Amino acid sequence: MQRGVTFGRKEMFGYRIHRDPYSREQTYEVIDNEAKIIKQIYEWFSAGDGTHRISRRLEEQGVPTFRYSNGWSPTVILRILRNEKYVGDLCQGKTYTPKMLDHKKKYNHGESFSCYLKDHHQAIIDRDTWDKVQAILKEKAPSEEQKIKHSNRYWLSGKVFCGICGNRYVSCNKKKKTCVHKSWVCFEAHTRGRYKGNTIDGIPRGCNSGGMINDRVFQEAVHDLLQYYIAKDKDKLVNDVLKSQQERIKAIPHKSVSKTKIKEKIDILNKRIDNMYEDKLDGKCSVERYERLKDKWENEISQLKEQLRKSENEELEKQSIINETDDMLKRIEFLVSLKDADFNEDLYGRITQKIIVYPCHIIEVYLYGFLDSFFLQFSTKGRLDTYEVSFTVYNRKEAMKIIGDKINNKVDIIEKK
Repeated sequence: MQRGVTFGRKEMFGYRIHRDPYSREQTYEVIDNEAKIIKQIYEWFSAGDGTHRISRRLEEQGVPTFRYSNGWSPTVILRILRNEKYVGDLCQGKTYTPKMLDHKKKYNHGESFSCYLKDHHQAIIDRDTWDKVQAILKEKAPSEEQKIKHSNRYWLSGKVFCGICGNRYVSCNKKKKTCVHKSWVCFEAHTRGRYKGNTIDGIPRGCNSGGMINDRVFQEAVHDLLQYYIAKDKDKLVNDVLKSQQERIKAIPHKSVSKTKIKEKIDILNKRIDNMYEDKLDGKCSVERYERLKDKWENEISQLKEQLRKSENEELEKQSIINETDDMLKRIEFLVSLKDADFNEDLYGRITQKIIVYPCHIIEVYLYGFLDSFFLQFSTKGRLDTYEVSFTVYNRKEAMKIIGDKINNKVDIIEKK
């Protein structure tokens, strides 16, 4: 990293990655027609245009967006404005992997090594424009207090997704005389309307998902699942969790090895190498014989250490599964013991992992601590104080059968995006 060697082959708008066939080092090469668009984005933003206006303008102009599956969104524009590579710099180590077993990456906020190099490659944006844009972004950036307030604003923020287009659902509140009507709507349908065969750069735009869904539908779905359905089948859920634990442990590749014996073999081989080295110094062994045997024994040591590592990883993986199971069982006990007075938006947010909205008023609910999701079909009646929601619970096969052709007609859209 400190030498400026680039890793990975993730392409980015404005540059192509060239790999030298001899040195195998990678360099950034400017793509002229894309670089013009990058410069235009920086100019518009410097002149006072916001990310929403810039993204809308690029879509209206029909600028190719094959690198961005969801088109020119404000998020894409913001990502471009913050990317140091466009000014010729390189920041490496932006993410790190805390656990080797799950390979999940996290953004690096000082927990791991990172490296920033200035003037690493050919720039698209000059330094003055870059500094000006970063100053504007810093000025507009929300404070930590505002970030916390915004992230806690809605209990389902970032957790509801459309079963047709895959986009997220966003909160859409309306103030009425006596209250605020809280609802959720598909972002793609809300911003681009219905899908009528319209595409941008070959990518479908718009979504035929249903209209807004009252926030109370989601709250009462989680409440009713816990109070009536899950509590009733608590014993079955516990048995399913324990059965899954056994199956996961059995699936771990297992080789019966003794770690003590492996360590003893490694010690013996290391002593052999040391003794052979002494013999070489005393002239009792030729250099060629020493090198040959040393390579052989070091290779054996390397293989034994690999066996040892695999054995230790097996134990770690088993213990991880046992710990996860214990956490699940404790969580199930806690959730089924909740009373009506315990429920509030904060609790709903901590319980709910994800919700997917399908046609036919069917929602798929993922709760933390449960192996499987739950399918519910909801119906509503009344308004304001007389508003009521009722549910029918289905398994996956039953739910998909009800959705039928309505969801099948949209499969192509999901796959294309």
